[in-house]
Amino acid sequence: MLHATNVMAEYLDNDEDGLADNQLVVDAMVKHNTMLLMAKDEDEIRKIDRSTLPQGAKQSLWDNETHPSGAEQGLF
Repeated sequence: MLHATNVMAEYLDNDEDGLADNQLVVDAMVKHNTMLLMAKDEDEIRKIDRSTLPQGAKQSLWDNETHPSGAEQGLF
C-alpha cells in the first residue's frame, strides 16, 4: 500500500511542494471516483463482488507489481 501511495503522490505532486501539479487531473479523478484495487492476482480480484464496491473508475494492482523495499533491492 505504501508503494502505491508513494507512486500516486509523486504522480500528483512531482515537485513535492504539497500542491497538485495539475489540478485538472485531481478534479477528473474525484469526478470519476477513481480507486485502486490491490489483490494477490487476477484470480483473487475476480472473486470480489463488484456490486459491493462504490461506482467509479478502477485500476487493479497485483502483489507482484509491488515489492516492499523494492528500490533497495533494484526491483523498481
